[in-house]
Amino acid sequence: MSSIGTKLPENGVGVEQGVYSTVLCTMSCFISIDCGISEGSDYKDKKTTISYTSDAGYIDAGTNYDISSEYYKSDTMMRLLNLRSFPHGIRNCYTLPQDKGNKCLIRAIFMYGNYDSKNQPPQFALYVDGDQWHTVRFDDASHVVRVEIIHNVPATTTYVHVCLVDTGHGTPFISALELRQLNNSMYQTQSGSLKLFGRLDFGLTAGETVRYSADVYDRIWISDYPSSSEEAFRASCYCNDALTDNDYKLPYQVMATAVRPVNGLEAIRKVKSAYGVERNWQGDPCVPKEYKWEDLQCNYDRNSTRIISLNLSSSSLSGNMDFSFSGLTSLESLDLSNNNLIGPVPDFLSELPSLKTLNLSWNNFTGSVPPALIEKSKIESLTLRTEGNLHLFQAENSSKCQADSCARKKTFFAPVIASIASCLVIVVVILAIWWSLKRRKQQAHIVKSNPEDEMVEEKKRQFTYSELMTITNNFEKLLGKGAFGSVYAGHLTDNNTKDTKVVAARLLTKLHHGNLVSIIGYCNEGGHMGLIYEYMANGTIKEHLSEKNPNILSWEKRLQIACDAARALEYLHDDCKPPIIHRDIKTSNILLTEKMHAKISDFGLSRLMPSDGKTHVLTAVAGTPGYMDPNFGVVLLELITGKPAVLETPENPLLVNWIVPMVERADIKEIMDLRLKNDFDTNSARKALETAMACVECNLSQRLVMRQVVANLRDCSEMEKARVKVWKENEVHNCASGNTVYVSTLGSSVGGPSAM
Repeated sequence: MSSIGTKLPENGVGVEQGVYSTVLCTMSCFISIDCGISEGSDYKDKKTTISYTSDAGYIDAGTNYDISSEYYKSDTMMRLLNLRSFPHGIRNCYTLPQDKGNKCLIRAIFMYGNYDSKNQPPQFALYVDGDQWHTVRFDDASHVVRVEIIHNVPATTTYVHVCLVDTGHGTPFISALELRQLNNSMYQTQSGSLKLFGRLDFGLTAGETVRYSADVYDRIWISDYPSSSEEAFRASCYCNDALTDNDYKLPYQVMATAVRPVNGLEAIRKVKSAYGVERNWQGDPCVPKEYKWEDLQCNYDRNSTRIISLNLSSSSLSGNMDFSFSGLTSLESLDLSNNNLIGPVPDFLSELPSLKTLNLSWNNFTGSVPPALIEKSKIESLTLRTEGNLHLFQAENSSKCQADSCARKKTFFAPVIASIASCLVIVVVILAIWWSLKRRKQQAHIVKSNPEDEMVEEKKRQFTYSELMTITNNFEKLLGKGAFGSVYAGHLTDNNTKDTKVVAARLLTKLHHGNLVSIIGYCNEGGHMGLIYEYMANGTIKEHLSEKNPNILSWEKRLQIACDAARALEYLHDDCKPPIIHRDIKTSNILLTEKMHAKISDFGLSRLMPSDGKTHVLTAVAGTPGYMDPNFGVVLLELITGKPAVLETPENPLLVNWIVPMVERADIKEIMDLRLKNDFDTNSARKALETAMACVECNLSQRLVMRQVVANLRDCSEMEKARVKVWKENEVHNCASGNTVYVSTLGSSVGGPSAM
């Protein structure tokens, strides 16, 4: 980055010499003024090593004074021993040099110290660049007032003016004035400056402060030592690199200290608040003993009461695991099973000193189990359960990425369970059934599951192979090929409801969701096995995205299709017990109803997660080239770009490999399907692309869970619908006024939304 080149006063004092840089602003970006010392009396502060100079080069008015000797103390800062007073003039201003547009921290310090022997501390106003900053008041002569502001230098000037204004309540004065240049990316505001409210370091020893050189911007951090119900501790923080890389450059010494409740009684209320726990949790959690809070156990001894067990299983907890759990330092048992917790398993769980049992099973945690927890489990000091988390792995079994499903790595193993899921391999022939409209009124057990798409469903039934031949007219019409077999069209002509005990078919026929193709029945006769699905009139997404199809899907319709498919996967992952991974999500397996609603089909490669408490079993990858990952980010990319998963060029590159450099260098309009002709909301498109890229991310811990994918796509859809609505309103207005030019006011496109 270019150097700053801060200007100096003519006498050159006030700023340390050196290279100026916006990357790391050291003392070269500091102006440090000890007001009231004589010119040429510069010195270096022993504690901070910051050099202080006289204010003679920054102001012409005022008189230098020393404070009264009775206020001299051994620990009094040198900058408080003297001051500059302004008995003449209403306003007296310091002029501090700064480049146009710079952002800086300005600190002013005042101590009266009865310098004028009147023993009457004044009151006056402090201004910065014409705006009132603070009204300076004192409790007594020894009271030290320190005020800070983060100020943006106007783009029209190369100076900052700090002014003291006489308000008629005594003579203004100042003890010290400091300016610290900041990185312009810090402390963003819409307008104006930021006045300091407080800057606290929790856990720092009482009476101590942290500032330069621990803080490269010389922010002053004040101790906030714990109360009697808290204890200070030093966190296991090895994040120095991350702190250095951050623009705010937070001091390691500050981030490494913290406080936490001593006995967990305060922390349990924070847990309740964080998740909105629906329990009759009122008053003290543990006493009186006979009426303690439900689902927790307490230990009662002579000196204190401590929470030692907490059971929040099946409590509808969602989101990341809140840090408030770290305050339950006496916990011996924690059960969070059967919830919807997401994100990584936090490291602080391994720091709970008394924890002996931890149940995190059947959630949506991602990434790797912290090594410290695994080690405790190995030495049997902790009973740990993590089964049922689809994307959670122990460190030694962390998955690797398959080249054709991830943008950067080569190998991927999908977590599946062979014991229960193996029964699904019997699904080798998948039959699509066209329900005759003439027969609907004659069918029993009719259910309307969706007002917009009346899906006719009867009690699941078993068919013989000869019946299948009759239904399909000897397998006459081939519709396509699924993962484990061919798909044929047929007509159901009878109502035989013979029951069955076939496990695989019964497992799948229990799935009920408006965005899953309904399973009507099954066949399991000798070597002939298959499933019978409802017929989907508008075929597959793949057919509609094909360049050969003259009917172009609009961006609004594509988002609706993506939302439909995402909701189906969310149902399989989060609402099915045990959860199901489809493992072959692709555009040819997402079918469209007569009204263009999307439904997922072809469960030939689906696998169930365990229900017997066993850990993950890693098996070979199955699926279609370009779609090896269980997430459906590749399908999203196809909907966005209009390109297939494997590009039709001589090199046959994968879409995910093509998209990475495009995202880094191209505008969203260059990435979107050109056939859309820029007819889309750009913010909606960007968010959809970000969601897709997060789905194909190699690092499992950084991928989105399906619940978040659904939420993101819903937001995208709402943005596009708003654009279309505004366009239509404009179209009506333009037509009424005879104007034939259509302009979208929310998107970046000219013209109207396409019909599909």
